[in-house]
Amino acid sequence: MADETSELKDTIAGLQKTISELQKASTEPSAASKWISTYLRQLFLYLPNALVLFGFIMDSINQEFRYSLASVIGICSVFVNWLGSKLVSLFVTNPVSHSIIAAQCTVPGFESLESFFSPQGIVLPSAIFTYLLIDLGFHRNPSKNAGTAILMFAFLLAQSIVMIWNGCFKSYYFSSSYITILAGMLVGAFSGWMGWIGVRYGAPQRLPSGAGSISPSSNAPMKNPLGAPSSGTPDVGTCSPPNDQDQFVCEAYKDGEVVTSTIVS
Repeated sequence: MADETSELKDTIAGLQKTISELQKASTEPSAASKWISTYLRQLFLYLPNALVLFGFIMDSINQEFRYSLASVIGICSVFVNWLGSKLVSLFVTNPVSHSIIAAQCTVPGFESLESFFSPQGIVLPSAIFTYLLIDLGFHRNPSKNAGTAILMFAFLLAQSIVMIWNGCFKSYYFSSSYITILAGMLVGAFSGWMGWIGVRYGAPQRLPSGAGSISPSSNAPMKNPLGAPSSGTPDVGTCSPPNDQDQFVCEAYKDGEVVTSTIVS
């Protein structure tokens, strides 16, 4: 009788161990989910760096110094945010030191310039996209800028997600993550706006809206869709294609107006 009782206890203990192992295996994430989670975290974390590099890559392809200015403005926004943090720390009680903000909560490479009230991961993309949207907004229909605006919020959402994953918002001054994100967007928008003003008055030909424009120093006359030169161009002449009778019309223009027209056979 004692042997049967002992065997029963051993069987029950074995079943309990098996159930415990199954429960543990069911609660642990799979290797695939771990890899996806880690990959997405790193991808989202480095998105601001990729955004900065995008401007320099575009200009290296186009052989222009245009979109690199957006990247420079983004980098400058990091310093503006850091300096603003230093100034604000003089007027608030118990400011948070940037040293306690984890490296997984800021833009890689700018850990020592982190702000205690507005995260650099929100500030940098906000500055770049604000600069682009302000300039393109003055030169394109709002519907054509919808894609850029959606991309901006996608970047900000990705940064917010990675900061939530890494438990970053508890390290900043504001207790609410929404206020922290809003503060970063405001600092970024201010930096992008000031950057646009500087480029607008310092080098307007380098604005994104100036891509593809003809330099004022060019001697080539600009023509309208009908083939006639636009007003203000030098004196030029144009000829139409020959008709069925092998005749074509040649016209001479002066200051954009027709001064003579001749039919040539």
